[in-house]
Amino acid sequence: MGTHDDTCARAYWYPDWEGGGESCIRDGEEPLYMTQNPGQYLFSTKQDCCDEHYSWDLTSCMGGSSATGASGSFYYPDWTSGDEECKNDGKAPDYMVSNQATWLYTDKDDCCARYFGWKLSDCMGTTTSTSGSGKYFPDWAGDNEGCLQDTGSNTAPDYMQGSTTWLFDTLDSCCAQHYSWNKNNCLGVSASTGTLTGSEKFYVLWKVGADNQDVCVKDCATGVGANCGGLAEDWDHLYDTQAACCSARVPYDYKGCMEGV
Repeated sequence: MGTHDDTCARAYWYPDWEGGGESCIRDGEEPLYMTQNPGQYLFSTKQDCCDEHYSWDLTSCMGGSSATGASGSFYYPDWTSGDEECKNDGKAPDYMVSNQATWLYTDKDDCCARYFGWKLSDCMGTTTSTSGSGKYFPDWAGDNEGCLQDTGSNTAPDYMQGSTTWLFDTLDSCCAQHYSWNKNNCLGVSASTGTLTGSEKFYVLWKVGADNQDVCVKDCATGVGANCGGLAEDWDHLYDTQAACCSARVPYDYKGCMEGV
């Protein structure tokens, strides 16, 4: 409780009476009598120290002024005015001032990211780049079939911007994270158009041929090219050629398999 040098001592707040200040500080230079009576003079939060020793001028102790208010120059989420942004006008509600570690921030971007991530650009007063980051993100707001590339034509939502949770360097890593249950379909989403294209490889469709036989068809959007069977499911095994697919999956009726759909 302040009896050791450096880091341990600097962890606690104490009233700055000898320094002439009207606030609490934590520089590790508290007088000996305070370290010998830590329960009365040393505090883990500035709020507790100010409440105990500067209750008569709590606003100044917390770093504010009569003009800026108890929260001083710290940023806080403004829920009540309708602006829905982070402000540093000193008008943070008492419950925020009383729990500074949770509600008050020295940087606006940290406050916006924490409480207005879903509309980050509006909170920060910036506009989203029209060129995009070039990374891939899950298309929750669109067809929700896979990941799209963050470009001028398919811009990631504000809350995804700058986040390693939502933005990925490759299409494969985005699909693996957010569409593992249907990764093949996700990988068939065109990064530029958002339309489904498929891998152009072959997989088995069971009992769909002209004579109800098993056939190998191409993984592609329905109606695109010869032998197109629609988009493969994630569990379908893909082969580079129709012959390889039929040999591996339908060797008992190779000719019928090669007829396709």
